[in-house]
Amino acid sequence: EQTCNGEPQKIFKILSELDNESYSYDFRFGENAENVIIMTAHASKGLQFKNVILGGVHTNDGSQNDLSLLGKLPYSFKWTEGLVGKNRYKTLTFIYENILTKQKDFSEHKRLFYVACTRAESSLSWVDFEYSEVKRKKESYQSWAQGINTWLTEDPEASKIVEDIPYNSKNFDKNTDEDKKTLPIFHTDSLGINFTNYDKPFSYLPELSVTRLTSLIECPKKFYLQNICMLTQEEIDLIKIPEESAKEISREIKVGVISSAGRGTIIHDKLAQIIDSAFESNLYKEILQEFPTIKWTVDKLQTYVENYKYISEKPIKFEFYGYMISGIPDLILESNDSSQLVEIWDFKTGMQSQDKDNLYFFQVFIYAYALYNSKRVEGTKQIKLVLNYVDEEKIVDKIVSLDNVQKYLSEILLNLNTPENENLDHCPSCLYKNLCKK
Repeated sequence: EQTCNGEPQKIFKILSELDNESYSYDFRFGENAENVIIMTAHASKGLQFKNVILGGVHTNDGSQNDLSLLGKLPYSFKWTEGLVGKNRYKTLTFIYENILTKQKDFSEHKRLFYVACTRAESSLSWVDFEYSEVKRKKESYQSWAQGINTWLTEDPEASKIVEDIPYNSKNFDKNTDEDKKTLPIFHTDSLGINFTNYDKPFSYLPELSVTRLTSLIECPKKFYLQNICMLTQEEIDLIKIPEESAKEISREIKVGVISSAGRGTIIHDKLAQIIDSAFESNLYKEILQEFPTIKWTVDKLQTYVENYKYISEKPIKFEFYGYMISGIPDLILESNDSSQLVEIWDFKTGMQSQDKDNLYFFQVFIYAYALYNSKRVEGTKQIKLVLNYVDEEKIVDKIVSLDNVQKYLSEILLNLNTPENENLDHCPSCLYKNLCKK
């Protein structure tokens, strides 16, 4: 201990001597705590330690998808065919810039990995996990675990110097009562911070879109794998079902054939164009020649012209049970007469079924919640939810209150707490069916 007696010069001198020390006080308790120093790889540059343990080697990828529309180079951007188009196309410069950025990020990641590994004088350790047959590997995967695995498989000398230390749970249960007494005060005292007791279970939910949230009603396990584990198509492709491992699965690309999902996107875009044009006759006739099935739907929509305001394909972002959700409702109809109900329309192609209704109504229930939450609809008023099946020329609707919406969504969100539950009826069309069969 050093005494400064309130003299600024002595205080400055002591702090200057400690300037090069990087540590987290949160973990400094117990005997010889100063022997363990926790720091980032960046902070370790230029330092050496007898023993080094690498942390988070499986999760420190750091790479993220670029969601921006404009790049930094000239002519680097994304574009759509129309103002409401959902398909985004990239210029060659934008593609080149993304490739260049990924290469730079990968190079920086390798340099940082090199820095962390070369801090060790005697031993370098890390924690590994057994993934069984599920190997989360792909070329763009930049985690340090990928670098370690590459070294272990490509260097014939690696196996001679690497020692496996088996996990022993007894080694992690040695905290004594004396250790607990030496915890920093903010580990044992709330310092005046009050906590609220919640009567509902906690759930993990990332910031995501209404479309992604819909997978929760399809299958809780699918939602968990897609949105919590963030498993990608490349990772799923590494997993093979035993009966399929002996044969190649070919994918035929049929030129000129539009998928049902692609056709649905086009129908949505055409309806949005007609609505945004205030049902301009020439545009309507032109679109009708190519897509005659939309006539019945457009005729229905035109009955609202005099008394309603059309809000078509407008992105919204809102708080949803403590999380942020974004989405694009197909159509919101707001009446000029306050006594009339606000309506939320969802356009669907294909044939109507009860299973589809359950899935699609979940989406419009969320948008109803957004309108109530943003005060665009008063909590005492009701909202009309409309599923419009364009091809079948059929409408399925519900009139709901704020209480109906909150109760329905609360029950569905309880699925977040049971990610192990599987909806076997959804398996045939699910991307993750191979994982479930494992």
